[in-house]
Amino acid sequence: GAVHQIENRARVGLHLIEVQCGGYLGEDDVVLLDEADRAAGGLPDFARAAE
Repeated sequence: GAVHQIENRARVGLHLIEVQCGGYLGEDDVVLLDEADRAAGGLPDFARAAE
């Protein structure tokens, strides 16, 4: 997994469609970072390893 984000800079609405494939399609493997974590440069260990 990689740390990523999406932002809509347009003045019109954005519809995002998430597509998953594979043997497991659960949501419990998602790690959410809050604004304070990102502002402080705090990343989970798996994200640091990918840098």
